[in-house]
Amino acid sequence: MLFRSESRRPGPAMKRVAIVATEGALDLDTDGAFLLPALERAGLSASAVSWRDDSVSWGDFDLAVIRATWDYVERYREFRRWLVEVEAQTTLLNPARVVAWSSDKIYLSEVSEAGFDIVPTTFFSPGEPLESRHFAFRGSGPWVVKPRVSAGCYETERYETSEREAALAHVDRLLEAGAEVMLQPYQVEVETQGEAGLVFIEGRFSHAFRKGPLLAKDASPVPGAEDQTLFRKEAIDPLQASPAQLELAQAIMDWVCQRFGPLLYARVDLVPDAEGRPRLLELELAEPSLFHETDPSSADRLAEAIVARLE
Repeated sequence: MLFRSESRRPGPAMKRVAIVATEGALDLDTDGAFLLPALERAGLSASAVSWRDDSVSWGDFDLAVIRATWDYVERYREFRRWLVEVEAQTTLLNPARVVAWSSDKIYLSEVSEAGFDIVPTTFFSPGEPLESRHFAFRGSGPWVVKPRVSAGCYETERYETSEREAALAHVDRLLEAGAEVMLQPYQVEVETQGEAGLVFIEGRFSHAFRKGPLLAKDASPVPGAEDQTLFRKEAIDPLQASPAQLELAQAIMDWVCQRFGPLLYARVDLVPDAEGRPRLLELELAEPSLFHETDPSSADRLAEAIVARLE
């Protein structure tokens, strides 16, 4: 079923909102089953539309909210142009400059320079000396290799110490294709404690969830994962965020909002270090799933925030 909300025809005063996805994700994003009805309850006319649909007249919408544009990683230049074009026709949330900043994980360097704990990350660019890559793989693994522009584990793999040459070959292949690449130590603690996702609406904490490990060597498959092409399915459970997780996530959000202004939505993904302290894995401001099913009332909070943006 497609997650569309079209049972009410927009009246003269009814605002129109585009929930932006891609054609292959219109019925895969579980958030849609919660958000679209919540928007309708809030008195808005909402519909899920593809960012790649050339027939869409974005100026017909009062607001466009990016939610599941997961194929942008393979069409990044096209997506960046689309952001600018749509923002010239209607209000885009999150804004184009925020989405562009968040979609390239070089932002982790800025977050680290601001004094926040992140998963240690090494970046490689095409044309850099081969020696720099070999030096980065000194010591023992496991390691995670992926492009700087990536979503849903796109081109992302975990490598053990014994797979060093395969990891280097992965880096080389991505660089030869013109991609910027990143290397991180695999956080083995996530296999016992999981990854924490803390969701914020208008800069305020909304809810949290736990994600099971996606890259564990012996992880049990998630039902339906073999059918996925845009993303890998994740095992998701509600989470009571710890004080340490809340403190770090809120501090990062305050820093981001000071830089960009209030953001409609954000997701702060944290993993534990060897001592159990949280550190930032990713700061998702572009198209993160918000997993409303772990707290259905969160969809109404987001709908209320969207209404407020239209006032």
